[in-house]
Amino acid sequence: MVILNALFAWLTEAGYLAGNPLALARRRRAPTKPRITRYLGSLQKTENFANYRATNLTHRIRR
Repeated sequence: MVILNALFAWLTEAGYLAGNPLALARRRRAPTKPRITRYLGSLQKTENFANYRATNLTHRIRR
């Protein structure tokens, strides 16, 4: 979109177009906050994953 806007702006300035058709296009909004709330920190995630793997390996050995 940025490239097309620049192209139309250049064509307008050079006299090839009477106006830039993308000049009134909406600008992108700033990124909003994510809607997901993370309850575990990175250390807790790592510990939980390590516990899961250890439990999973134990179950595989028993089978």
